[in-house]
Amino acid sequence: MAAVWKRLFAEGGEDVPIADGGTGQSTAQAAIDALTAVSGATNEHVLTKDTVSGNATFKAAAAGGGGASAWVEFNGSGVVGILASGNVSSITDDNPGNWTVNYTVNMPSAYYSAQANGGVAASGSTVYVTTVEYVAAATAKILCQRGDGADSDLATVFFAAFA
Repeated sequence: MAAVWKRLFAEGGEDVPIADGGTGQSTAQAAIDALTAVSGATNEHVLTKDTVSGNATFKAAAAGGGGASAWVEFNGSGVVGILASGNVSSITDDNPGNWTVNYTVNMPSAYYSAQANGGVAASGSTVYVTTVEYVAAATAKILCQRGDGADSDLATVFFAAFA
């Protein structure tokens, strides 16, 4: 049986189409330049292969090799507002002491680590528990309760997720 060889790019300026296993570029440098342009256009996201579906997907590039996949600092009282973030599109104010973090680019699955903490409650009460109630691929839910069990808004909330 003869060996089958597919080139990512062709010598002499001929493009090998992506559908034929190529990069769509005529030289290795052109392929690298094209990937660099995609990276810049997608806010430093990385094109990867989803191991379940086999489809190509963009994933947020982890800062510093192993940094948070998503993070946010937001005002949790009154009108909720993002102060700083990475891979977080918005915060939904569900109820007092309950917020939903919405990701710009979904996590690869619903199995990842997330943590939340915060400062003094907006009412001035001491906050005893700030926790991540649940996680999903597109969102995470944060819950904050005072020592008496009542849900309580926080002046500032911090959240990070690691996929």
